[in-house]
Amino acid sequence: MKRISLIAFLVVVGVQTIFANQATQCFQKAWAHPADGGLGLTRGQATEICNRARYANEVILCFRVAWAHPADGGLGLTKGQAVDLCKRADDAFEVLKCYAVAWEHPNRHGLGLTRGQAVRLCSQASSAASVIGCFEKAWEHPSRGGLGMTKGGAINLCTESDGN
Repeated sequence: MKRISLIAFLVVVGVQTIFANQATQCFQKAWAHPADGGLGLTRGQATEICNRARYANEVILCFRVAWAHPADGGLGLTKGQAVDLCKRADDAFEVLKCYAVAWEHPNRHGLGLTRGQAVRLCSQASSAASVIGCFEKAWEHPSRGGLGMTKGGAINLCTESDGN
């Protein structure tokens, strides 16, 4: 029984160490000066985007694309919006894909959300299709098989973010 307890303890401590290492790696990249390959975020922004990060490279990649100018293939978000969208991102592609569909105009098969609404909906998305599908069902009128929720209610229901 003591071995099982010791193994369980070591697994938990080991997992926490892995996450701590990812968070510190993320912080180092986020806080470093752009001339040194970093993002150049303030300490507060770097702490916020990297807190509880499980995959440092995914968070950093997500931020780089979210903050980059659209002419450079980015989304053109402000630093604050990019931090909010990308904090604790486990899969940058899914988060960015979710945002792109959520913000896109309905005439081009998007949801037509504001930037802020799209950021709230897609932060920490692990599956863009699931989050978008949930929102569409929640926001759709009941006569068409939906729940008839407000946009804000649908975002709150469907976001995978814990709000932090």
